[in-house]
Amino acid sequence: MALAGMLMLAVALASSAQTRTAESNARQEFLKKLVAAAEERTHHTVRYDPAYVRIPYPGGDVPADTGVCTDEVIRSYRAVGVDLQKEVHEDMGKNFSAYPRQRRWLNWQPDTNIDHRRVPNLMVFFSRKGETLAVTARAEDYSSGDIVAWDLGGGVLHIGIVVGEKSAEGGRHLIVHNIGQGPKMEDVLFQWKIIGHYRYFGLTSAAAGQKNGSSTIDKASPSHLNSIVVPAWYVLCFVLFCLVLGAIMVKVLYCNDLVPGCKFEARGTCDEEVVAEYADHIAIAHNMVNISDQIMAMVCKAIQEEVRVQARAARA
Repeated sequence: MALAGMLMLAVALASSAQTRTAESNARQEFLKKLVAAAEERTHHTVRYDPAYVRIPYPGGDVPADTGVCTDEVIRSYRAVGVDLQKEVHEDMGKNFSAYPRQRRWLNWQPDTNIDHRRVPNLMVFFSRKGETLAVTARAEDYSSGDIVAWDLGGGVLHIGIVVGEKSAEGGRHLIVHNIGQGPKMEDVLFQWKIIGHYRYFGLTSAAAGQKNGSSTIDKASPSHLNSIVVPAWYVLCFVLFCLVLGAIMVKVLYCNDLVPGCKFEARGTCDEEVVAEYADHIAIAHNMVNISDQIMAMVCKAIQEEVRVQARAARA
């Protein structure tokens, strides 16, 4: 029986590898379209205007000739089928405490008119739903399609999109952003202090890239169909493997992912158990008694699923 389980696992791993390749190709295609959409934004004339404006929901936007830095990110994503207004609002509705609440905003509940247009909210959303990447001073660590956030000083934050074109000096990727003169493509990656570095493909691969009937994968092809069938094989093999070897799924958080060098591991049957155990650990080991909403969001994102094999009781 154990041999059968291992064979099933091998099949599942092979199928998973094929799936990852298909997903990787689709993601790269998505980023290409996102970068093209961001670069196209530089052909628009936009007056910098941070005013609060009531807009429709979903798919709402401020007047096309106005906007701020976040609006360029929002419009670029919307051009490839991702509505950040809708996605940020839905996540805030379910996880409002994970987002920053500043008294000057007077926001005690989600607001579809403005929430997605605030840099701190986009930073939390991208960290929760996308990939949080390393913040470094190395130009090669930043790729086309990445999202970068900066602290300009004085409590003013900024955000932009990394594009494919590079600077003549230094070979740095250029940034499409709006810092007051409308959407521009400029060599400003290291102009200010970087406080966030993300990559986001949309909540679903099917939605990513869709606009006016087009999509990241334009037509169903045999390879596309294979990428749909393969996950079903993986799930089937995984279930059989669990039944054969008596495996169970648990939650785990490796402290090393958040505090490099710490070997503590928090485990539980659900996120709440893991968070409770980890909170006790960081209070004692790292002297962190008060956990901010942003740190809590990072903790929740770091929780992973782990398969644990239980030894079955010998039959009488």
